[in-house]
Amino acid sequence: MVEVVGSRACPADLVPAASDTVNFRSAVFHDRVRFRGRQLDVDLIDFGNAVFSGGTVDFRNAVFSDGTLVDFSGAVFSGATVNFSRAVFSDARVDFSGVVFSDGTVNFNSVVFSGGIVDFAGASGSAPAGLVSLGTSSTALPNGLLLPSAWRQEGT
Repeated sequence: MVEVVGSRACPADLVPAASDTVNFRSAVFHDRVRFRGRQLDVDLIDFGNAVFSGGTVDFRNAVFSDGTLVDFSGAVFSGATVNFSRAVFSDARVDFSGVVFSDGTVNFNSVVFSGGIVDFAGASGSAPAGLVSLGTSSTALPNGLLLPSAWRQEGT
C-alpha cells in the first residue's frame, strides 16, 4: 500500500509520459497531492481501492485522454477535498464502479466530457458537485457519462 502524505505536487517521474501504467492501487491520500493540469494519457492509471481520507487531491484541468483507463473502482472518498473542476475526459474510460462518496467534498464542476466513458453507475453515497445538474430528468447526460439512478433523481 502507498501512503501519500505531505504537501507535494505529482512529480514528473510519478506520471511519466512514456509509461504504460501508473499505480496508486490501495493508496491512502490524506494531505495535499496535485495532479492539476497533467496530461494523463498512459494506458492505465490505477486508483482502485484507494482511500481519500483527508487533505486535498487536485485534478483541476487534468486531461484524461487517448484511450487511457483510469480505475477508481472500490475507492472511498471520506473526508478529503477532491477537485476535478475543469478536467477534460476525452476518449478515456474512467471507472468509478463501487466507489463510496461518504464525506468530504468532491467537485466535478465545469468538467468537459467529449468521448469515452465515465462510469459512476455502481457508485454510492452523495453525488459529487457538478454531476447532479447533468443528470436531471429534463437534461440529457453527455454521451458516455453514466450516473446511478439515485443521483439522477436527486437532481430533479
